[in-house]
Amino acid sequence: MNEVAPKKRRWWKFLLWFLAGVAVGFAGLAWYASTDSFQAMVRKRMVAELERVTGGRVELAEFHTIPFRLRADIRNLTIHGRESASETPYVHLDRLVADINVISVFDLRFGFHSVVLERPVIHIIVYPDGTTNQPQPAVKSTSDQTPVEQLFGLRIRHLEVQKGELIWNDQRMPLDFSANDVVSTMNYSFLRRHYEAELTLGKVDTKIQDYRPFSWRVHALFTLAREECVVEARVSGEPVYTRTK
Repeated sequence: MNEVAPKKRRWWKFLLWFLAGVAVGFAGLAWYASTDSFQAMVRKRMVAELERVTGGRVELAEFHTIPFRLRADIRNLTIHGRESASETPYVHLDRLVADINVISVFDLRFGFHSVVLERPVIHIIVYPDGTTNQPQPAVKSTSDQTPVEQLFGLRIRHLEVQKGELIWNDQRMPLDFSANDVVSTMNYSFLRRHYEAELTLGKVDTKIQDYRPFSWRVHALFTLAREECVVEARVSGEPVYTRTK
């Protein structure tokens, strides 16, 4: 009986030391994640990945993380397409704040509790020959058996777009809404040289200027190429088909 008690004490001491080591390790990782060197490394990798996926030239002014809140804060992100330097860029947003949700630690799958986009601007130019300023992604097919590559897939519990704008040639459309249960995927077809995207918005609360707010739902399929844009969607149960060249 006396021999069992010291063994139990040793196991408790070992467990306490192990837990203390884990706590110190997490604290060290959290501290490192807040350092300038870590922020610069992540910023560089993010720019490289965005350039790979979109094919455009990416500028990112600031990137910050808040480890204990699992939050990322991005400011002044710009993606340049084929437009001239004097024109509004393909994509720009003043700020993006994302609260990350870890779906699975083992296979490193992440979602988002919430994403807030402040003043995003999307600019599409259709040139006289039918092409657009949309850049082509820098991804390459690894084999003939994989003609389609998934660029990204994400889930957002709550998405909020504040004071955004879609510019289609000279037409400007406001983007100001909040949406729940957002699911989106985007692939790139090497054979057809176009994007294939799917988007589901569970509930969208929208306000346009001084009009009364209204809600709607949507499931949409997009085909985006330099020569055309095709949208097949169901908005609040009603089918919508749009094709622009």
